[in-house]
Amino acid sequence: MSTHWDEKIAGFLAQQQRDRELYDEMDGITEQTWMEMVESGEVRFKDQTIVLENKSLFDNKLQIRLPKDLTSMPKGMLEREGKPRNRDQYLFVSDQEELACGLNWMEQAETAADLEILKTCMMIESKGKKPEIRLFELEDEALKEMNIETYDCLVPTEQGQIYQLIFLTLFRERVLMGTFQFKAEHATLWRPLSAAIIQSVQFT
Repeated sequence: MSTHWDEKIAGFLAQQQRDRELYDEMDGITEQTWMEMVESGEVRFKDQTIVLENKSLFDNKLQIRLPKDLTSMPKGMLEREGKPRNRDQYLFVSDQEELACGLNWMEQAETAADLEILKTCMMIESKGKKPEIRLFELEDEALKEMNIETYDCLVPTEQGQIYQLIFLTLFRERVLMGTFQFKAEHATLWRPLSAAIIQSVQFT
């Protein structure tokens, strides 16, 4: 017997709620506290201390506060299939490869109304390419107010589950896409911290 669409939707919403409960206010640290720690430049979580610093990117047009130990990968290493990738792109990786952060200022022009559609298309495309990944959205009102769309995914690999937080926003009428990637077992730290880091983005 085929499942009715309303049952599928109900199942989807129930899963979204479970996802929200799993990742919302992890370890009792509120969203506001994460933001305050990012703003102060020092994040304390359990036995870890993470120092952050402002980075000016895209010829000083954008500033974002990132962990100090992240290393920017040389542009030449961002080539794929022998072709240079968009020069408006950065990839930062931590020393122990615990965290990777990518920023790509895309060529195409969009409007604010297109962002949510673009996000949906990207999610569909991701699922089409890798049916095994798990996609979900954890709505963040603060990011929504900043005109930033986000979605999350869990990607199974031979080394274990990889967690990705993807965000989209507009920057000088072009789409800015960013990603934070880390091992799923570290999501209690890096998922809420990544969301707070996104809120530190400033355009000049």
